[in-house]
Amino acid sequence: MVKKANVTTEKHFKMYQSEITRLLFALGLMHRAVDFEHTEMAHSDESITQARFCCDAEGQWVSFVLNTTWGSDRIRQGGIKRVALHETFHYLLDDLIQLALKRTATEEDIRREEHRVINRLINATFGKI
Repeated sequence: MVKKANVTTEKHFKMYQSEITRLLFALGLMHRAVDFEHTEMAHSDESITQARFCCDAEGQWVSFVLNTTWGSDRIRQGGIKRVALHETFHYLLDDLIQLALKRTATEEDIRREEHRVINRLINATFGKI
């Protein structure tokens, strides 16, 4: 059961946008139109998704969403930056994921591997880029 959730503010959203924009330039990921949203996302009683990355299948646009509901953890600058890095890594891996989906691996297998790689990248680079 999720404890009382903290709410992200416009200040948090601007921090999220700024950090993702910085990372996109640092990683050379400016080849798609970029959009940002700050909205309430559906969640279960057990967990809250703090942010989300999504894109179109044709590779023309990408959207980064910050949930207005953060969860029970205190909202800190480091937490916002870590979530921004996580979602940017989703974007970094998206072309690979789309290609891999055309192979014999299941989507579940590929997504599990994607998160393993993202978490390793975060551990190796957080606070350094």
